[in-house]
Amino acid sequence: MQSCRMVPPPSKRASTNSVTFTQSDLTSQESSVGIVVCSVKQYLDRFWPGCAVLHELMGSLKDAVFEEDLTLERIRMTGKVGELLKKSNVGEPGYEEYKAADELEAGVKSGRYFQGVLRVSPSNRDQAYINGGSKIGGDILIIGNRHRNRAVHGDVVVVELLSENSWTVPANSMSYDLDMAKAAEEVGEQLARQSSEIRPTGRVLGVITRNWRSYVATVQEDAIDQGGNVLLTIPLDPIIPKIRVRYGDVRAISRQRIVGEQLIFLGHNRWLLLYGRPTTSQYPNGHYVRSLGPIHQLDTEISAILVEHEISVSQATQGFSEASLREMPEDTQQNPWKPDPTELKRRRDLRETHTVFSIDPPNCQDIDDALSVRDLNDGTVELGVHIADVSYFVKENTQTDLEARARGTTVYLADRRFDMLPAVLSERICSLRGNVDRFAVSIMWTLDQSYNILSTWFGRTVIRSACEMEYEQAQKLLNGAKSVEGLDQSLAQKLRQPILRLAEVLHVFKARRSAKGALELESSEVKFRMEEGQGINDINIL
Repeated sequence: MQSCRMVPPPSKRASTNSVTFTQSDLTSQESSVGIVVCSVKQYLDRFWPGCAVLHELMGSLKDAVFEEDLTLERIRMTGKVGELLKKSNVGEPGYEEYKAADELEAGVKSGRYFQGVLRVSPSNRDQAYINGGSKIGGDILIIGNRHRNRAVHGDVVVVELLSENSWTVPANSMSYDLDMAKAAEEVGEQLARQSSEIRPTGRVLGVITRNWRSYVATVQEDAIDQGGNVLLTIPLDPIIPKIRVRYGDVRAISRQRIVGEQLIFLGHNRWLLLYGRPTTSQYPNGHYVRSLGPIHQLDTEISAILVEHEISVSQATQGFSEASLREMPEDTQQNPWKPDPTELKRRRDLRETHTVFSIDPPNCQDIDDALSVRDLNDGTVELGVHIADVSYFVKENTQTDLEARARGTTVYLADRRFDMLPAVLSERICSLRGNVDRFAVSIMWTLDQSYNILSTWFGRTVIRSACEMEYEQAQKLLNGAKSVEGLDQSLAQKLRQPILRLAEVLHVFKARRSAKGALELESSEVKFRMEEGQGINDINIL
């Protein structure tokens, strides 16, 4: 692997035609035009000598390349052995070769084969499914590693149905090894004879798209005592098979959560074990990426959750880049943010005309929406919803925009959160706090006395929230309490009528939606009360 910066000599820079340089060209020009040609290892040694993570990753990738070369050699040897087995009429063990892409495509189009996303049962990883579509009227079962043919959960696969005498019912038992898998299949066969819910079964003929991602795993304990640098790792996700990894110092990563990536060679007809082990191994190859830390430590397990759910932030990188922070507006105690007068002229000003308020959980910092409601002189009602105008501060394709896209959303955990936007926006300037001016995008509905919508207005506004209410405070106002903790008497009186009006509108709208067959989903909210030492001392289910 080579890393270089290709800079054409001065005589060629003005040309509009593309110029191709070989490495020998670059090496000969290194001294004359300042081009540095070096291997990746030389680059790391020269420019990143103290970065252990990069050097470890380099070593892991080097091992992966070595393993691939060794695998290719073993495939060549296996091919020769296979030819001898075929000539002697001896069946060759191992997984079946994947069919060609054009054959798979033709089979799917003709209806002979079925394509779908492979889903492995969380209660029995020897049992997987794909959706058989309208032709089958349900799922197609794929039982056992051999029929799954090296596919893993989330892969897009092509499946062929087995003969009807192989169809069975899904097994309900847990299985963790081959003996239990065989027992589950025997139970399934027995139930199949007694049940009418027999499902079609199939086998994987090929993989259309791999579900490539990183996996969190720990080193299998017996690998530490056995020694060597090829070891089995146990993924945190129980539906993923053990992954073989090559690493020089096994003890350095024992009892650690490590991150690895699968290296599944699509052209191979089996997953290979090294050093003379049989070529019928059920374990895919992978390579070590980094260590998250010792198992059973809080920060380690939090990092593992983030990786497993493919959340781009981590414990180490939860902060934002300097480039993103340079794009942020200033908001300090000495110089608090104020609306730009020019921008104010472009917006509808609701600060003096509308009683705007928010209703959120206790101690909410990122208040991104607020409400308003008022009775108009002609007997109609104006209902408003106001959303923080983040787009004014975050322009498309800026560094902040790119980082926010990568994060996708703010992630909330029991004792911490990972923000989508820098705190100066999410907790301050774009948080609709009480008694401060904020930019918003608003929608205003005009309703008649029966709460039918007469007109709608969308636009950019400037608002000033009268109050950051909590759920319990709003409920007490709705229940008619004369005094509410945390609200002074005059503010409570000012908010009481809007709260009652909002509840009335809600009941009408909800009844109309239900009458039209709307589906209402309810879920419990779990709250954790944390101690100073980060221990959980109480759990409430609301």
